[in-house]
Amino acid sequence: MKSLRKSFQEVFRFTLPFLILGIGVAGFAALQSQREQPVSVPAEATLPLVDTVSIQASSEGLDVDLNGMVVPFREIQLSAEVSGRVTQKSSECRAGHYVKAGTPLLTIDERSYRLAVERLEEELAQAENSLAELEVKIENFDASIALLEEDVRLKQEELERARQVYSRGGLNESELNDFRANELAARNTLVSTQNEKRVSEASRERLSNARDLAQAKLKEAELDLEKAQIVAPIDGVIVSEEVEEGNYVAAGTKLVTIDDTSAAEVRTTLRMEELNWILRHEASLGHAREAGEQNDYQLPQVPATVSYRLGSQTYQWQGYLSRYEGIGVNEQTRTVPVRLLVPEPQNVQRKATQAVGAIGGPRALVRGMFVDVTLHVQPNVGFVEVPERAVHPGNKVWVVRDQRLQEIELSRVNFEDGKLLVPEGETELRTGDAVVVSPLLVAQDGLQVQSRDTEASVADKGAAGEGSRN
Repeated sequence: MKSLRKSFQEVFRFTLPFLILGIGVAGFAALQSQREQPVSVPAEATLPLVDTVSIQASSEGLDVDLNGMVVPFREIQLSAEVSGRVTQKSSECRAGHYVKAGTPLLTIDERSYRLAVERLEEELAQAENSLAELEVKIENFDASIALLEEDVRLKQEELERARQVYSRGGLNESELNDFRANELAARNTLVSTQNEKRVSEASRERLSNARDLAQAKLKEAELDLEKAQIVAPIDGVIVSEEVEEGNYVAAGTKLVTIDDTSAAEVRTTLRMEELNWILRHEASLGHAREAGEQNDYQLPQVPATVSYRLGSQTYQWQGYLSRYEGIGVNEQTRTVPVRLLVPEPQNVQRKATQAVGAIGGPRALVRGMFVDVTLHVQPNVGFVEVPERAVHPGNKVWVVRDQRLQEIELSRVNFEDGKLLVPEGETELRTGDAVVVSPLLVAQDGLQVQSRDTEASVADKGAAGEGSRN
């Protein structure tokens, strides 16, 4: 009995897999017989559908956004040019005060300088008097010489008559010699007077030089007296004052530092690709053609907007790119330091309809402000606008041409207000190309797709958004 049961178990274990397999095959056949036949669908209906936007040429320039810090246009350090004790300090000579050009700030003890001026004025007067006396003396010599010349002429006539009388025997030798001696004495007196005149004329040159030297010393003393008064050379704000009334200062001692407020500068840096666009600014190219040569060490005066945020408000000033700060590339940051000039730092504008005075805020652009800078560049090349949502990692876009996908890599792009500006002609992208803006699950070059232009719908949405904001 046990052997029969064991045999039955072995047979069952051997046939069970085949039984399960048969049941599975029968079930699969039954399911296949119940499935509906597929409906025939046209081949073109199975193509993936993608949304596209037709790219357009950009009529705007290129805005380069930067960050910077306001620095003084000029910082003037006033130093003592003469030595002495500070006898007076103006109430305006305090750090933070705004002063106009010519405002008295400090006075250095000027008594010794005033005495020096008075002494040199006397010396100059003496030199002028001596020169005037010499002029009179020379004029007297001229009159004396004229009389002596007349006397010599008379003596010579007398001598000639005496010789004629002597030849006829009317005079002896001794009497003729008397006439000769008189003529010789007259000529000797004339020559002596002429020599004295020459000496006086030489003295006139010496006295004239002495007078000029006294005048120069007097001007120097007057200049020292003027230097004892320290005045503001420009309109500006006093940053620091180093001395107080009663201090003794030597020539060269730093006294006051003033910031020039007639203009302001912004210090910032440019990446090399940003500098490349700026150097292609249209205005700079025109200037180079007019000048006949390109100055490689000057920047074009690209217009700029300087913005400062205070809370929820934004204040703006207008300026332009001015110059390099030094020359070359910063070896650590690999950027180019530049300066922007704001010619009217008091002309502040607010990005709102309210007046600035009604809401407060900064009245001027001052040193130390951290600001945003936007350079409004107009390069000498055109751009095409690409929606930002069409760009994939690696700055690549998919373009539909002849109902097939084509991948294009954008070499240089600039993101601005939800779009990209791509230089026209530097990539395969052209105006009018349809770029894909919808997600692609599977994408490869040459894949056939159906495209749907969404430019109109996007424009309608934008118009609706504008209407809702208004």
